[in-house]
Amino acid sequence: MASLDLVGPQLLLEDCTHRPLRTDDSKAVRNLCSECFPINYPDSWYDYVVSNKVFSVGVFSRQQELVGMVIGEAQSLRHLEGDVGCVLDSARQTSTVMYVISLGVCSSYRQRGVASFLMQSLMYHVTHIPTCDLIYLHVLSTNMSAIKLYRKLGYQELMTIPGYYHIQGRPADGYMYIYYLNNGRPFNSSYTSYFRRYVVETSVCQAVSQTYQSGMVFLRRARGPQSHMLTYMLTLLCVLIVVLFSFSIFGGM
Repeated sequence: MASLDLVGPQLLLEDCTHRPLRTDDSKAVRNLCSECFPINYPDSWYDYVVSNKVFSVGVFSRQQELVGMVIGEAQSLRHLEGDVGCVLDSARQTSTVMYVISLGVCSSYRQRGVASFLMQSLMYHVTHIPTCDLIYLHVLSTNMSAIKLYRKLGYQELMTIPGYYHIQGRPADGYMYIYYLNNGRPFNSSYTSYFRRYVVETSVCQAVSQTYQSGMVFLRRARGPQSHMLTYMLTLLCVLIVVLFSFSIFGGM
């Protein structure tokens, strides 16, 4: 997905300009990431985030140094829901989501509205993608300044992912935050919503698979001493669904 010219949010810094990232920005992106993130990315990651396959905005100082950036990737809704279960109350076959791959601002330009401008630019871009109903991202659980920004912009915490990050060889927890826009609405975990999303809008095999995946995600969130028993019950439920569908198909032949 090619980067687009910005018409929405305005950067309120006279000494800065903004534009999409280019392939010749790869070294500058590396330098910014080494300052902002305690994570080592492979070379292929840097090549990807400056390509025309992603949405990107870079903020540059008067000396043309990269001082902030945001990078987003369009994904299918099924890619996200395969990992975390249902997140949209209603979905289409063409439904997509935007994943915030990276947001970073160098230390000398923080608390000056750069990060807010970058996120609002991405959000403005997504409002012009009719099939995209939500934006999601991951954030280190101890990164309170980023969490404060996301909450201020209206993002909601969806779940905690233990050990999502590995920093200096040690696991660190991450949060997943989500923002609904366009036609997106939070998933209503009622029987009618499950029936519509898993039976009406999907095939039988997908229905069983997604039911199991969503149930396992729910159990991971809930935890507790009864989680093992609930896991067995969920498995039996999925088997029962298969049996009932098979009976309805072959029994009527």
